[in-house]
Amino acid sequence: MSVADPIAPAPTTLPRSAIGSRVFSVENPDGWTAYAAEYERPLAESVLFAGLRSNAPVEFAVDEAGVSVATAGELSWRDPDGRDRRADPAGRAWRWEASGGSGPVELARHAASLAQQNADWEAWDARCPVVDERFAATTRLCWRTLGLNTVRLRSHPETLAVVPSLFGYVGAWQWDAYFIALGLRHGHPELARDQLRLVTGAQAADGQLPDVVHDGGVLANGRDLPDADRQRLLEHGSSYADAAVPLTKPPLLLWTAEQLHAVAPDDAFLAEMIDRAGANHAWWYRDSVRAGQPCYLHPYSSGLDDSPAFDTPAGPTPDLAAYLITADRLMEVLRPEASDPSRRARTADWLSRQTGAATVIDLLALFAGGPDRRHPESPTDRPEHSANRHPEPSANRHPEPSANRHLEPPTNRHPGERRDLPPARAAELATALADPHRFGGPTAVATVSRQEPAYSAGRLWRGPVWLNTNLLLAAGLRANGFAELAAAVEASSLRLVEAGGPYEYFDADAGTPASTAVPFFGWTAAIYVDLAVRLSAGSARSAGPNH
Repeated sequence: MSVADPIAPAPTTLPRSAIGSRVFSVENPDGWTAYAAEYERPLAESVLFAGLRSNAPVEFAVDEAGVSVATAGELSWRDPDGRDRRADPAGRAWRWEASGGSGPVELARHAASLAQQNADWEAWDARCPVVDERFAATTRLCWRTLGLNTVRLRSHPETLAVVPSLFGYVGAWQWDAYFIALGLRHGHPELARDQLRLVTGAQAADGQLPDVVHDGGVLANGRDLPDADRQRLLEHGSSYADAAVPLTKPPLLLWTAEQLHAVAPDDAFLAEMIDRAGANHAWWYRDSVRAGQPCYLHPYSSGLDDSPAFDTPAGPTPDLAAYLITADRLMEVLRPEASDPSRRARTADWLSRQTGAATVIDLLALFAGGPDRRHPESPTDRPEHSANRHPEPSANRHPEPSANRHLEPPTNRHPGERRDLPPARAAELATALADPHRFGGPTAVATVSRQEPAYSAGRLWRGPVWLNTNLLLAAGLRANGFAELAAAVEASSLRLVEAGGPYEYFDADAGTPASTAVPFFGWTAAIYVDLAVRLSAGSARSAGPNH
């Protein structure tokens, strides 16, 4: 992912846009600015108009092709080339096309666009999940953020894509699609399925899934990286700048599909995703290997692009091992004949021999936790039961993940139970996660240990808090028996969004949106919605959309 252009000042209210449109406008101190967002095109090069003002109230109507403004007064603005413009619509509206050009249009056309825009937003808002009152306002903001980020990719005009952000990330990134689907499933499960269809529909014959599906096709190899990404790698002296190696994202497809199915069952869709996931897991074990274990052949495939773990070429990593172990454990339940216990055992053996905890990549070994599904579980072992048991996330009920103490390993809860992550290693990682001098504290979880020289509280994956890794860590903690710490991580995640809005990532020391983080970020919004539903009265399985 390229670093998107920061908007200064960052908008504090949702931009004006329409469902399915990449056109949006924001209000700045000098007036309104409108953009037509494109994949890997800087926002500074995507301006339709800037500094729009009027001596009378203005009304915006946005559709997929452009934006029009109606006013009883005179309009003034700057064109993309900086020239000052003035116009008196004189009973008409003024329209800017996303493809370029502007001019007067009849008020009837403006009114029709506005009516459709309002109807689409009304339908979107009606799907906002019902949550407890303490989560309601931020859930509405996050649900609207997901609507804001809907576009129609030119390569898939029949499908509504929920992209990471109109502020720089206009494409369907594979693992963004997974986290976004987790939030959408509670109010719009069919749209959640569409996000998975978008990224899996571009699966290669060998089973590889692409990194990104965009307007012009897919990004699936390092040689096809956008110029901005390649330049950043060159600036860091990375050997990956011109590497012709596969680009993908972590194998979370089956994990996501199973959770979507739990809320909105669709047997045919689940069967299709099992097929896709099975082919993808085979690709990881066959074609993306170093030192005898699956690994990322490019750091961007990890999703943790500039993590210090990749400052030098990396071999196998604990996070990928954990993802694959969990995927195969799910496959063993959903389609036993497609699972490979010996493959999983080899990966678990490798994971059990790892030590230390320098980055979140090490902590994510926790995601491999959980009992062997061939042994029976008690009801309290199931994730959905744990979600129902969560107390209200308040200062009195949820301790911060900052207890400076050693956490004891959980005991096996069933005779003969085999765990893919040794309990002692799980306890070691949980202790590191909770340590305020390493990953924990009031703002958790940092993505790099504060004891590491590379730690930077506000720089991408070198320290900041991201909600997607927090979600995975909380799932891993709960699976390994650390339910209280998992609840604390979830509560910290909620507080960050409630205080700062759905930003891309948060400064790990200040607890505020990082200065380079993108606003109105898709997976942050979706994960907040998912947590709010699951932590509200009832569970994700009983809380329905607000129809």
